[in-house]
This record gives sequence, C-alpha cells and structure tokens, in this order.
Amino acid sequence: MAKVKIQGSASGTGILTVTAPNTSTDRTITLPDETATLSTFDPDGAVVINDTGADVDFRVEGSGAANALFVQGSDGNVGIGVANPKATLDIDAASKNAVGDLDDPNDYAIVIRNGSTTGTGNGIAFTNDSADNVGGAILHIDRGSNNLGDLVFYTNANNSGDPSERMRITNDGRGLSQFTAKVWCRYNGNGTPAFYDSHNCDSLTDNGTGDYTVNFTVSMANTDYAHFVNNSDNNTNATLAIAHSTGTFDEDGMQVLHQDVGGDSGGASGNIDSDDCSVLVFGD
Repeated sequence: MAKVKIQGSASGTGILTVTAPNTSTDRTITLPDETATLSTFDPDGAVVINDTGADVDFRVEGSGAANALFVQGSDGNVGIGVANPKATLDIDAASKNAVGDLDDPNDYAIVIRNGSTTGTGNGIAFTNDSADNVGGAILHIDRGSNNLGDLVFYTNANNSGDPSERMRITNDGRGLSQFTAKVWCRYNGNGTPAFYDSHNCDSLTDNGTGDYTVNFTVSMANTDYAHFVNNSDNNTNATLAIAHSTGTFDEDGMQVLHQDVGGDSGGASGNIDSDDCSVLVFGD
C-alpha cells in the first residue's frame, strides 16, 4: 500500500516522503477536499479542480507574473494577468505594446498561430451551440508568402452552410466590399494627366483634349459596376464630365470625357482639359 509520510520539526521545516505504489500503473493520489471528503488526482486521467464548486479562486504564477492564470471562484471568470477578471475572459496585457513594435508577435496580447507558413489561413469564428454552423468569422488568408495576406470578414445570411465574404482588406491596404468604393481618384487633366490621389488606379491614359482613360490596378469582376464622374475647372464655370460608354469601358478601366457646355469658349460644345477631375466606382 502506498504511503505519504510528513515529518515536522521545531524549526518549522518538514520532509514529505512519497512511497511508490504497489504497481507501476497505480498513480492515483487520494486527498481530502475542503469538506474532508476524499478525492483523487490521477495525472493520467481527467482532472477536476474544485469539483464541489466552492467559492475559492484558482491561481497559477509565472516568473514575475503573480496572476499568469486566474480562475475566479465566485463566477468562473478567467483572468490572464489580472486577479479580478471582469468578463468570461479578461486579459491584462500591460506588459505588451504592439503599437511600439507592430512586427513583433511578442508585443501582442493575443496571437493566433498557424503551424504552416504559406498558402493557408487562420482566424476567429463566431457561432452558437451548433459547431457546424458558423455565423461569422474574421480570417487572415495567406497570399502565398509568409505573413503577407488579406484580412477577410464573413457573415452568414442563410443560417446554414458556409458564411459569405463581406469585406476584404488586402495586404496592400485596399478595401474590397459591396459598400466601399472599388476605385476612386482625383486627377489633373491639364498638360500630362496626373493623379492628385487615388485608390486602385494604376495609371491615366491621355487620349486627346479632355479625353482620359482611368486604368484600374485590380480589374473589376464585370462591366456592371456603377460609376460617377465629375470635374471643375479654373478657366470655365460650365463643364460636364461623362463616362464614355462607346469608348474604353471594361473591367480594366474606363474612359472619361470632359466637355465644355458653354464657358469661356463662347458656348461651343467640345472637349476641354480640366484641372480637377474625379472618378468613383462601386461594384464587384
């Protein structure tokens, strides 16, 4: 029979002696709980701590971390780095500062790691009790090179099956969704056309006076996209910008005409170079 012998001394020191069990497979230790009822601890089996549900806290320390893991007995809240967790999971990452070093995973409160380095993704799923029905998700999807990927947001509108992509932030900073502009730009059409600023615009083609093509960096999925064009000019107060549907108008870009409709040129209709032009595109 296995024995536990505790010897004390006047100096307050003690020796705990554990005698090996009768067989090599018997590893169960029997201890009394807070009610003096015997309970068992088997390191090779399931382990329950505080099986009676008493209002007592459970705490694990780390080097310099008094509350590396803290389970609050009163409500079951779990704290990491905090002794009085306010939520189901409460993380105090006071020692972390990702803003100071965005490239270092050690400076983040939470890191979701994928053991593979390329061609995979990982993220967070939101669901109810049905493990097979994901209601929403946030994924980092690798683009074939380690850590170079898109952040993608999903929701499920059908209450079953896979959730659908709703918004994607690409690794180069573009935002892609049905409610964000796929293309926008403001440019100067006088002289050599040039962008003031732009999003998903690769270049401008000068087709002649007041005639430009805005070339997209990433093509649209089809030509059913909605487009808006506008312009103003310091030399005339009456100009009109139109998308030229009979010209270049496809997934790769769109042609824009800026026309004089009665300014300083005496009312004659025709194309005119404009120094302040804008294009906005929504679609797939």
